[in-house]
Amino acid sequence: EFKFIKVIHKKNEGVSIARNLGINEAKGEYITFVDSDDFIEKDMLTNFEKMIEKNNSDIIFCGHNNVSVYNNRTISFKAKKINNITLKQFLDENFEYFYNNFLMHGPFNKIYNKKIIEENNLKFDENLQICEDTMFVIDFLKKSKTISSIENCYYNYMQNGTDNTLIRKFNENEIEANWKLYINFMELLEQCDKKDNYIIIVKEDFINRFIICFKKMFLKSGYQKNKMIIELNKYMSDERNKNFKNIKYKSNLLNKII
Repeated sequence: EFKFIKVIHKKNEGVSIARNLGINEAKGEYITFVDSDDFIEKDMLTNFEKMIEKNNSDIIFCGHNNVSVYNNRTISFKAKKINNITLKQFLDENFEYFYNNFLMHGPFNKIYNKKIIEENNLKFDENLQICEDTMFVIDFLKKSKTISSIENCYYNYMQNGTDNTLIRKFNENEIEANWKLYINFMELLEQCDKKDNYIIIVKEDFINRFIICFKKMFLKSGYQKNKMIIELNKYMSDERNKNFKNIKYKSNLLNKII
């Protein structure tokens, strides 16, 4: 009955492999991603289509709702209304808002011009289990010429559990994955006149990300004491930490100790 729907059956090999397979199989001019436990509003694609017909942007954002399954609480992150501006304009005028409201993080709440993906061979990194989704978005943005955005929250991101990041499983490559993402954001901001202001925002965020990594390592990794010491020493001796030396980090006492 629904000839425009194609179902692919495959063994579970991770979300990146599944998304890359979807990219390869997609026949349309634009691609969007919806995770299996999330849902979209019924008019999301219709409104994306209207925006595409209006301005033919390389990427279009919309707002999203974070819906907690744990306590049924919804937090809405509206986007800004943007009509077909350049990447440089987008970064100069909107980077802080989109970054702080989690509109750039993750492949959802966006629709992408497939031609950009194909011409630049953009894929999800199948060797990463964390940060790979935002890496894809940043890689795509770096290749984009025009960007639009719809204010309304059409995507519903389901959070299965509490809002506490520490409940998530610790990944042994988590620290290195965050370094890769940090570098990717720095490369994106090279195209921005206000990069010095925005770099501070990103650095403060990534200090917090590394603190969360250590908390999870202490509480969730199952590492023995010797292994923990080795991992901590490896991080502390990493020359890349010089990137954060002049950042004043405001947080609670435990985080400051870490």
